[in-house]
Order: sequence, then C-alpha cells, then structure tokens
Amino acid sequence: MSSEQKALEGFDEETESQEYWQSKKNLSEFLSLKNGKYIAKKNQSSDKKYPVYGSNGIIAENGSVNRTDEKNVDDSAITIGRVGSIGEIHRVEEEAWISDNCMIATPEEDVDYDYIYYLLKTLDLASLDQGTSHPMITQEAVKSREAYKPPLEVQKEIADKLRKLDDKIGTNSRINEILEEIAQALFQFQFVDFEPYDDLKKSEIGEVPEEFSVGNLSKLVSLKNGKYIKKEKQAEEGEYPIYGSNGKTERTEEKNIEERCITVGRVGSIGEIHRVEEEAWISDNCIIAKPDNQAQYYYLYLLLTQYNFERYNQGSSHPMITQEAVKSRDVAIPPDEEIEKFEKKVEPLFKEILRRKEENEKLEEMRDTLLPKLMSGELRVNVDGDE
Repeated sequence: MSSEQKALEGFDEETESQEYWQSKKNLSEFLSLKNGKYIAKKNQSSDKKYPVYGSNGIIAENGSVNRTDEKNVDDSAITIGRVGSIGEIHRVEEEAWISDNCMIATPEEDVDYDYIYYLLKTLDLASLDQGTSHPMITQEAVKSREAYKPPLEVQKEIADKLRKLDDKIGTNSRINEILEEIAQALFQFQFVDFEPYDDLKKSEIGEVPEEFSVGNLSKLVSLKNGKYIKKEKQAEEGEYPIYGSNGKTERTEEKNIEERCITVGRVGSIGEIHRVEEEAWISDNCIIAKPDNQAQYYYLYLLLTQYNFERYNQGSSHPMITQEAVKSRDVAIPPDEEIEKFEKKVEPLFKEILRRKEENEKLEEMRDTLLPKLMSGELRVNVDGDE
C-alpha cells in the first residue's frame, strides 16, 4: 500500500452533519495570544544556543541560523506572523526565542495543539492586514475569526491524520538531506581534497592533480538569464513550475526550459543553487546553467555549490550577480572520464532524492486538499465508538 493510500484510511464523506459542524465560534474560544518579544541584533549570532523565530519561521542569514543565549519558549509553540510575513503559521518544537514579529498561540484545554496549528493554516489570516505602509495584524483581529470547534477527540483524530502526512514529508526531507550530504562528501573527497590522486602539480589556483587542467566555468557550462513572466500568467495551478532565485514559486502553462539545468540566484537570493529536473519556467531572477555534457549534470551541480557567489554581488540597493561573475571563476577541470565515473557513483543518490521529492509533492497536495474538508466537516474522521 502506498503512502498516499495509507493516508486516506479512516475517512468517510459526511452524510449527517453533527451539531458541532452547524455553527462557528470565535477563535477566542480556541486559544490565547501574546506577542513575542524584541531581541536586539547585537544579541544574535550563529554560534549561540537558541534559534530565533520571526514571522516567516527560523531567521537565517547567509545560510546560518540566527541564535541567541536567551529563550522565551521552553518546549513548543505555534507562531502567527504579526508583522512582515503576516498570517504565516509555524510550529516551534524546541527551546527558542520568538521575536516581536510574531504572536504566540496557546490552545485552551479543550483544544488540541496540532489541531489548532492546522486550523490556523486554513483561515487566511493575512487578509486581516491592518497596516498602512507595513503589513500587520492584531491579536483582536485574529481572535475574532470564526471556525468550527468539534470535540477534543475529533480534533485529535483530524490532527493525527494530517500529522502523519507531515511526518512522512519530514522523513523524506531528512533522508534527502543525508543523501545530498553523502554526495557532497564524495565530491569533496575527490575534487576538492584530491584524495584519490598521488601526483599533484602547481597551478594558478593551487595544487591540482597532474591530469587535471585549469580553466573557468565557461569550459563546462553554458549560461543565460531566465525570462520575466507576467503576474497574470502565474497561479497555484498550471502544468509547469516556475523557478525563482530561491527555488519553486508558482506554476504556469508556459515553459522556457525542457531539459535538466541548474539555476543560480541572480537577483534577490543571489548565489542560491537549485537543480531543475523537469520542464519548467525559469524566471529572470535566475541564471540558467546548462552543462555542455548532460552526462556531467550532477558533477556540475556539486561544483557550483562549492562557491560563495554571493560575494560577487554587484547590486547597490538590490543584491545582484552577473553571468560574467559566475563563468569567470577558475576551477580545476578533471578529464571527462573521471567526471563520468563520479557521475555514476552519485546518480543513484540524486535519483532517490528526486523520487522522495516527487512523493512529497503528492503528499503535500493530498494534505492541502484534505485540510479544508476536515476543518469544515465535509470529510469525517472515524473516532472510536462511531458506527
């Protein structure tokens, strides 16, 4: 039985609506709210103890999580974006500092913790924006929102079904992180530390294996910028994904790439590296890197991840890097046969990563389809004692 089939066990279409699905209650009957607290920038760094959460989740800069030696959450919390990324819902399951860009939601005794997390995600809290120049929502606006409030045992069953989907998604994501770390370690061993090679020679970039040459990235890859796509051509539904500088965003019915490529963040999240292994639209926030030889695709991806392209920022008010900054980078170039032997080692790892990513996309789609139906009573969970 597939993960998707298992996830659908234990559901019935609602035929006779229970009383608690007949009328809604204010969120003030579900939870209490308080704002997080301000923490000065000088008290945050990557080498401290507790992660700092903002309105869009964990705060990170240059790939490192912002941390502090203080905490205002001891074990778990649900955050609601209050300023900035308003209405964003995140689950905090560790000791942490919650900033004043968030509200902290605490469920009442007759409300399940996971249930309120999933419920909040269905309520479009961003539409409560009361800011003028800066987006903002208030505690009072959130508490006045209405929702159905089934009994605690029903809440637990609903949350359990949704949590199982999220747990499977999380497991797949963690395995993928490990698989990519293995691929990175294999690349480091062979093409950065040169461990398999006995004879090294001096070059303009340092010592490299005797059989390697030195040249810039343009010898391995062709570069071009992605293309702008109008907002009206973007939607949640569409045949092809759109890739921006930080990965997948919306979808569209158009495509501008048909074979595997790699994107380098050009504007915004500059230097971010993403694999694109499907037909897609690559936006003008990206540089598209196509290997001259598709049999060297994963090698090229791992090579690009070695470099901090962010330091080539040529923007003034807006971060930006150019094709020239990327392709002018000098690298040690192995013989083709060495690259292709390495490709055979790592290809199974990346194929498994892709399989798990595709499974996660299906699970996420299923979760997002089930969520509003479960929270409205349209789809009913089987609770012990139901006939």
